[in-house]
Amino acid sequence: QLPNIAPHNPRYTVEGQMRVRQPLTLYALWPHMHSRGRDITFIVQDERGREQTLLSVPRYTFAWQFTYELATPLKIAAGSTIKAIAHYDNSAGNPENPDPNQEVTWGPQTTNEMFDPFVEIAYEKRAPLLLDLGQ
Repeated sequence: QLPNIAPHNPRYTVEGQMRVRQPLTLYALWPHMHSRGRDITFIVQDERGREQTLLSVPRYTFAWQFTYELATPLKIAAGSTIKAIAHYDNSAGNPENPDPNQEVTWGPQTTNEMFDPFVEIAYEKRAPLLLDLGQ
């Protein structure tokens, strides 16, 4: 559960990360926010702490519900971390903001906000089955 965004807050930050436990290939990135989403950046950090920006959307708008496919799929080693950092603008300076006087809750409606940094990946090795379906 993410905390609410206070009224008139021009720069609210949300960060998320996914620890890579086994080698994988990254194919695409899809940032999803609503009308207060301002920008989002996806970064991969290797096990030594070196960072590489995968995608930067510096002027996000709700109409940009694009999937950004990598020109060349990227192999990511186990021990790495994929991070997403997003900023939100709940102020009157955001022309997309329906009401800067309201506290914004997290939820599925466009009047709410979301932080969904989707990644399209494939693991290098088949993961062990967690459930035996009797086949």
